[in-house]
Amino acid sequence: NKLSNKQKKAIYNLLNNKPHKILDNHIVSPINNPIDTSVNIQLDNQLDNQLDRYIDKTINSTDSYQYIPQVKEKLTIIYLKNELKINEHLLMKYLVNYSWIFYLKVDRNIKPTIETLKSFGLKDKDIRIIISSNPSILGINYDWTLPEKIISIQKMYILSKASLIRLLTLQPYLLTCSIDRNLLVNSYLTDEMGFEVNEVRYLIMNNPKITMIGINALRKYWQILTLTYKLSNYLARKICLRYPYILSNTITNNLTNRLTFFTTYLSIYQPDEQLVKLITRYPPLLTINVNLLCL
Repeated sequence: NKLSNKQKKAIYNLLNNKPHKILDNHIVSPINNPIDTSVNIQLDNQLDNQLDRYIDKTINSTDSYQYIPQVKEKLTIIYLKNELKINEHLLMKYLVNYSWIFYLKVDRNIKPTIETLKSFGLKDKDIRIIISSNPSILGINYDWTLPEKIISIQKMYILSKASLIRLLTLQPYLLTCSIDRNLLVNSYLTDEMGFEVNEVRYLIMNNPKITMIGINALRKYWQILTLTYKLSNYLARKICLRYPYILSNTITNNLTNRLTFFTTYLSIYQPDEQLVKLITRYPPLLTINVNLLCL
């Protein structure tokens, strides 16, 4: 893909160890943000040609360092491209939003982090998925913080190695959340909502997004089940286990219309044993768009 002059300037400053230039030029995505015309981003022909050759050749080959000065000493982008197989689209996204990653040293930062992840059984493809989704993981302290977080997640949910790998690839943001925050969410699921440890494990393995839900949101979803629909705690847990995706914003969307649908179209009023049976047998009814049912 053809890069904007601003992105080319960012690459050049990055490769020549000028991070302050990246900040001074306000590097932003040209798609989502208007270009700041007050900033001089014109490149001379020599630099423009130099960068074009780098983009076309160097990024795909570790033998083409001569096109940009000092590239040989800064192999992070080459390592991410050739070793971890991160595609160019994501590399450009990192350049714009996570430019600090390219200042990490391959031997002192990137490789030790990868080795730490591999020590827990993750393969190259798993690591690629994790870093593609959450590149900030590369900045976690690999000696202590990263292994401590992984071990805490495994112990918290009592996960096998295979389940741990699956959870981390499905929800890599667990690794950039604090241990205390992850414990707080788990405690709410067990202490306040009453799920057993094995039930929590089932929930998060079938809907990993639950681990990223805040306490206030979880409380809101639970109150809709127990107060709005008048379900007992036991039945609310049973419905969640039958359909883990019910713990999401979909249960709050069109809530008023959904209640109207029950009363107007189904002639079911709350609290009603018939409504409880209907919800228990078909939990997705609490999340689907009832407007479509009324057409």
